[in-house]
Amino acid sequence: MPQVLDWPPADAPDVLTRAVDYLRNGKVVVFPSEATYEAAACALCPDAVSDLRRVAEPSAAITVVLTQGVEAFDWFPSLRGRGVRLARRFWPGPLVLTGCAGAKQGLAAFLPARVRSAFDEQGLALRLPDHAALRLAARRLGAPLASAATSWTDSDEALAALGDHDVLVRDGPTKLRQSTTLVSLDGKVCQVVRAGAIPAAEIDDAAACQVLFVCTGNTCRSPMAQSLCAQLLAERLGCAAADLPERGFRVQSAGVAAMIGGAATPEALEVVRALGADMGEHRSQPLTHELLAQADFLIGMTHNHVYILHSLRTGVLPRLLSAAGEDIADPIGGPMELYQSCAQQIRECLIELLPELLEG
Repeated sequence: MPQVLDWPPADAPDVLTRAVDYLRNGKVVVFPSEATYEAAACALCPDAVSDLRRVAEPSAAITVVLTQGVEAFDWFPSLRGRGVRLARRFWPGPLVLTGCAGAKQGLAAFLPARVRSAFDEQGLALRLPDHAALRLAARRLGAPLASAATSWTDSDEALAALGDHDVLVRDGPTKLRQSTTLVSLDGKVCQVVRAGAIPAAEIDDAAACQVLFVCTGNTCRSPMAQSLCAQLLAERLGCAAADLPERGFRVQSAGVAAMIGGAATPEALEVVRALGADMGEHRSQPLTHELLAQADFLIGMTHNHVYILHSLRTGVLPRLLSAAGEDIADPIGGPMELYQSCAQQIRECLIELLPELLEG
């Protein structure tokens, strides 16, 4: 029978203190997580890290447990693009990231040699769990915490499998009752190595670079920018604009004072069609917190739009479409020549922006 520490919130401080003491003394402690129970060890104790394999699933990756998402850059200094987007979308939660280039230049270089060799063999993996027990233990430990998933989704399964010298933090069934999803990062490519609680389709969707253009009513400038940007990206990638999501890009637009479902102006439809793009059946949409949260590139048509976006305190720095600092004037109500000039200005700005988008 293992040593059992129960996890009711009222007793959390005492349970954490005892669990962390075991970790500091080189023991493996099994914690609940949102996915499965996980065996954990202090990453500065090579014998304890090796002992994780005795308890964990044979194919489970040994992961570094983070306490907040920003710590990922300490371990993966080169984390960019798709990796950042996946972390932003799914952490805290059942996502494990591995394979990021440059990991040897991060904190892993300061781990004991035997622990480094284990990560060199399998690839450094990171996780930010959505369960207070594991995350708070990592915070209190004062040293990196390594963990590896077990197959147990209930404390009774863990009790039956663990030995007398093991330690279990017990919290009943896990929330998801599924394993974590393991995703490997390789430059601009991410691959689901092990399916789990997050479906592969959601991984693909979240990994796409999200470009959001913002104007006022979302019937002229921002939808023109959306359609022209999609056209330019598709030309560069050698695909149809409709296939951009499969190539890792989603281009959208919204308005800070837009109504829902308004049609684009006929003039805007005509001028982008003359430039080889298609606004299709565009319908206006207001700017929402969901759109802001998903955006990797947040682009305003005027300084006023950028000011409004700044005031919303998004996680992405808003920017003006024009690198020269010029506003894209609203053509609504003006002659066709004004629309043509506006569309041409937008297209020229997008051509200048395109290399940066492709790097995203």
